[in-house]
Order: sequence, then structure tokens, then C-alpha cells
Amino acid sequence: MTGFVRSDRPGRRERLRRRGPRALLAGIALGVAVAGCTGSSATPPIIYITPSPAPTAVATPTPEPTLAPTATPTATPTLAPTPAPTHTPAPTPVPPPGPCNATYMALTIQASSGIYWQGGAGHALATFQLKNTGTVACTIKAKAQALLLNGDDSILILGHAPGTSATLTIGPGAAVHADVQTGNFCDGPAIVAPVRVALMMPGGTGLIVAKPLSSTDTGGVPPCLADPSIYSGSIDVQPWAA
Repeated sequence: MTGFVRSDRPGRRERLRRRGPRALLAGIALGVAVAGCTGSSATPPIIYITPSPAPTAVATPTPEPTLAPTATPTATPTLAPTPAPTHTPAPTPVPPPGPCNATYMALTIQASSGIYWQGGAGHALATFQLKNTGTVACTIKAKAQALLLNGDDSILILGHAPGTSATLTIGPGAAVHADVQTGNFCDGPAIVAPVRVALMMPGGTGLIVAKPLSSTDTGGVPPCLADPSIYSGSIDVQPWAA
């Protein structure tokens, strides 16, 4: 655009002058401004201001929660019930065996090579077995007093007292053995069959009578080798042994 200054500038100044210094100064300023706008034909440069882009908000990734590993549950061990203490009764003391009772003792003659009584030189010898027929163990003395009984239970020969001896224990069904010897029986009572051997057992056992071989048994009566008019006779039993 081309500007120009109007021709009435002297009149304008005159009027400003009349209005006073302030009006004059204002008029001068206005004129300078108009001259600046119209005195140049150059087009002022256009400055383009590119607005800076607004900062883009960067999203901060939210960390995913990390799950703690789940502990495998440990099975609680089941405690076995504590058994109640079992009361063990004290063992009942077993009393020592007592003396054998004659009722539960069996006395029998034993054969040797098929022979029961063996004789010679006025003697007769046989082996006897003493067996415990009871259900409990019992004791006997190792030595006993032997007798030779007549069939009418009278005594034909009485042996010597046994004296002291060891104590033996015989279990149920067990047996001991001993030899019995008779000798020189003279001027005694008439013989009545069966003649039997009997044993007087010390220590509380009592009298045990042997079972005869038969109702006519007189095998235990020894021959007389002395004065037949004088009574004599002997019977002895050896100590008992298994």
C-alpha cells in the first residue's frame, strides 16, 4: 500500500499550537506514526512460529504383581496314640517241690535179660524202679529203708535205717532206679505169696510197696545158708539214681 500526507498539515500544526504544548506534542507523535506507516513500500516479513508440540506423556508401565510361590502344605504327621502301659504282673514265685507222696509213687521190679531176681550164695538181687506218677515235681531222699513183706502184710525181713542222704527231685513222669538185695532168710514165719519188696521213704514220703510179678511171686525170698533154727535175714537197697 502507498500512503500520502495531506496538504492541510500547516493548518493542523497551527491548530495544535493553539491548543498548547500537550496538543502539539501529541500531533507530532501522531505524524511520526503516520509517516512510519506510509513512508516505506517494503512488505514487513511474516514470521511463522511453529508451536512446539506438547510433550507426549509416556505411560509408565505398571508392573504386574508378582505372585509369591504358594508353599505346598506339609501334611501334619499324625501321631500314633501312645499305648497305655501294659502292666506286667510280677511272676508268681514257684514254691520249691515238696516231699513225694507215696500215693503218687509207683515201685516196680525191672527185668535184666528177662530175669527179675538173680540169686547166688544165699542172696537174691533185683533192680527196682521208682516212678513219679503225679503231675508235679517232688523230692525223695537218696536212701530208704527196705522191707520184705509176706503175702499177709507181715514183715519177713526189716532192713537197717537209712540215715542221712541227699535230696533228689523227681519230675512228673520221671523215675529213679536202685538195686535191692535180700540174704540168708532162716527160721522165719511161713511164706505167704505174693512176697513183696517195700520201701520206707524218709522225709515225709511214707511206705511204698512194690507191685508183685504175680499172685504166686516169692522170688524175693533168699535161701537159708545159716542155722535154720535161728532167725536171720537181711535186705538192703542202694541209693536211688536216675
